[in-house]
Amino acid sequence: MSGWQVGDLALCIKQGQWRERHDRKRPLKSPQPGCRYVVSEVVIGTDGVVFLGLEGFHPFEIFVAKRFVKITPDAELIAEERKAGVPA
Repeated sequence: MSGWQVGDLALCIKQGQWRERHDRKRPLKSPQPGCRYVVSEVVIGTDGVVFLGLEGFHPFEIFVAKRFVKITPDAELIAEERKAGVPA
């Protein structure tokens, strides 16, 4: 089990360029570091690597899950409180 589910919020933490998949002639639209995405698909490769499909991307474009962190409701609340200056 990967811990990821459809509907989870994923924060992109990858820096740099994403690689194109297979022999596609056009570059992928890339997730941007610091941006949040909704998970539309969870795929576990034959080697156990977890990939995420993201809303707003082509269904054949999946991304390695280790390039994202899951955003939980508690993490969202803590981040908003820090922005508002609420002490921890």
